[in-house]
Amino acid sequence: MTLQPLLQASFFIQIHVLAAILAALLGAVVLFRRKGTPAHRLSGRIWVLLMVITALSSFAIHTIRSWGPWSFIHLISIGTLIALVAGIALARKHQITAHRFTMRSTYAGALIIAGTLSFMPGRIMHAVLFGTDVMKASVPVEIPPAPGATNAFAAIMENTPLWVWPLFAALLLLGWLRSRDSIIRPWQLFAAPAVVAALSLYNLMSAGLFLSAFAGFALGVIPGAYFGNAIGRRDKVTMRQGGRIAVPGEWLSMAVLLGVFVLRYANGFVTAMMPHLRYDPVWLASSGLLSGLLAALVVARCRAQWRQLSPEASLSRA
Repeated sequence: MTLQPLLQASFFIQIHVLAAILAALLGAVVLFRRKGTPAHRLSGRIWVLLMVITALSSFAIHTIRSWGPWSFIHLISIGTLIALVAGIALARKHQITAHRFTMRSTYAGALIIAGTLSFMPGRIMHAVLFGTDVMKASVPVEIPPAPGATNAFAAIMENTPLWVWPLFAALLLLGWLRSRDSIIRPWQLFAAPAVVAALSLYNLMSAGLFLSAFAGFALGVIPGAYFGNAIGRRDKVTMRQGGRIAVPGEWLSMAVLLGVFVLRYANGFVTAMMPHLRYDPVWLASSGLLSGLLAALVVARCRAQWRQLSPEASLSRA
């Protein structure tokens, strides 16, 4: 591990990395500790400021070029800024449940998922952590895009199988249904966790039986289970007459479903377009970590919600 690649990077990259690291550390405290206190509100404002700096600084970074100087990273930054504005507005309207899920989804998508992708080979954080040979060059650490990279997005879209789009639409529909307050049957509570767990395991197996992939998956399960259990315990799920369950609307399921889909798509892209990464231990460990994190997050949350409905939980609340 060496900080030399980061010290040689541009000012905006340094600011972006520093703000993202601070936001990740502070966010873990703000989003999952006691709410409503003066300390929470102050920490929350600082966290939002760090997230804004992280998002805005990305627009001065153009090391990945998919459409001219822009890339999917900038789309994530736009979505992050929109989510922050929405989260603040929900807090001011005292819609606390929606505010909480918006901020947690932003944390998961903009910091955990996007942050893990920053450790892919060719990125500065990969060189910082693993000290790859690219940092020894006199040119910037980030590898410039290959010729024709501006047409990469169009090529990917043209070669995407048709069955991908119905699956994408089904995941969007499932996520949207979970965003609304609803009364569901017991089996429907397990629908999204089952889909995410199946896709995550499929991602893991399709990457090949490599120790680094399984190690990353196991490592991701730990924080995923912790945060999923914490979120599920705060959800207000109740049993209604007829054995149906009242569940609050939330956007975390949508974020996780899309995260698993994007990860599966990324694995397919790497296999087809960059086959040398298929055996790269860093890529395998990173994708495995994300798979484990997302799967454990929704499964642990569903388990915590179901425990609220058990007879023992009902008696303890009485």
